[in-house]
Amino acid sequence: RFEAALDINPKLADCHLNLAILHSESLQDYEAAERHAREAIAVNRGYVKAHQMLGNILQDQGRTEEATEHHLIAHHLAMEHSAADIRIAQAMPRVAVQESGKSHIIELPPEAATSEVQRLEVETLSAEPLLFRIPGFLSANERQYIMDRAQG
Repeated sequence: RFEAALDINPKLADCHLNLAILHSESLQDYEAAERHAREAIAVNRGYVKAHQMLGNILQDQGRTEEATEHHLIAHHLAMEHSAADIRIAQAMPRVAVQESGKSHIIELPPEAATSEVQRLEVETLSAEPLLFRIPGFLSANERQYIMDRAQG
């Protein structure tokens, strides 16, 4: 299926990453795995998981120096994302709680904003306990990973 999706749109980084995982972990085809991981990075240079995967593929082939480079890039990118997530979370208590089911836009204060995120659409799901939904906060793969982990 992933290859069919790439035939339609070769710029689907998630498809390339999933193919890299498949070729590396199930098929032990490291050449194809490396090609797909590099393609995912070419589509999205900031794709932490693709850099991690490429590092793993290279390490499995004994290419330690290259692997370390991609693991360090992944670590650096993940730290940037974590800092942005922390700033957004710190801004959330300042947001007036809206009636449940209402969506609103939050203009983040300068200390919470990043170059990518200055505003968030937030839907209040519950005032007690306080529960928000922020569309696009997690990628589809991140959501699925969390769901898989929660289900055991």
